[in-house]
Amino acid sequence: MIASDRELHERPNGVWSLRMAELNKRLFFNAYVSRIDEVAHKRAIMEAESFLARNADTPKEGESKLLIAWKKNPPSTKKEWQRWIAIHQQHLFLSDDLRGGFLRSFPALKKSEQKADIELTRLFYEALRQFSF
Repeated sequence: MIASDRELHERPNGVWSLRMAELNKRLFFNAYVSRIDEVAHKRAIMEAESFLARNADTPKEGESKLLIAWKKNPPSTKKEWQRWIAIHQQHLFLSDDLRGGFLRSFPALKKSEQKADIELTRLFYEALRQFSF
């Protein structure tokens, strides 16, 4: 066994593999963002619209991390919109009651962050209807 192989296996708690997993996620997300096009734009509008129609009477919660980020710097360029649409599309991997809405954080690791953010979805939908690719 080579010395570098031993170092790799002797690292505590799999630090190397966790860092590589984070790097792979970041690379995949960046590649995915660059593929967002007009079709994804239209689908995001339809999904957000149906989500808002289903959840019109749901009470609002406090401001989420994503909502604060949106209010601080709303997307204006195509690249920024592609990133927000990609974040919005995480709902495709969730249950039907969350389909079409934003979660309270990205990535939503804690259980408290895995709830729908209706206010952010509403702001996203209204702004996205105004934007064209």
